[in-house]
Amino acid sequence: MTHKEFVLNAYQWGLDRDLYKEASAESQAGKYLEELGELQAAINKGHKDKIADELCDVVVTATVQFGFMGSEFVEYFADLNHKLFNGCNTYGNIMDLAKQFSTGLYSPASIYADVNSLGYDLDLNLDEARQKCWDKIKDRKGKFIDGVYVKESDL
Repeated sequence: MTHKEFVLNAYQWGLDRDLYKEASAESQAGKYLEELGELQAAINKGHKDKIADELCDVVVTATVQFGFMGSEFVEYFADLNHKLFNGCNTYGNIMDLAKQFSTGLYSPASIYADVNSLGYDLDLNLDEARQKCWDKIKDRKGKFIDGVYVKESDL
């Protein structure tokens, strides 16, 4: 699955679950940071399959976060060709992703670019990882608790 398909699917996934009505940008930022922590843990343990999965989860949570700004915003960034971005070291990418959210100086372009760079640095097949992640979440059900979407398996 291409980056564009994945981003647009993730945005639609959020629409289908009323995330933009029931959740808040703040609660979604918390989900993003949670996924970022899981990505760091997978990197620390050297679990390549888990890293690929967590990279995709970071993109899903970031896309939902950006979805609060509207579909045109998401579609614009889904169209960017992130293969043009140069990679940097793994730790640097993780720190950049965290800093972008903690300082409020983030954009879909930089987050998506860092995720893609990290994937390329680690020699991951991101198209395959995105498809696997999409297959995992596309039919996921859950409910909102205090403005946070909780998947059914965690209830």
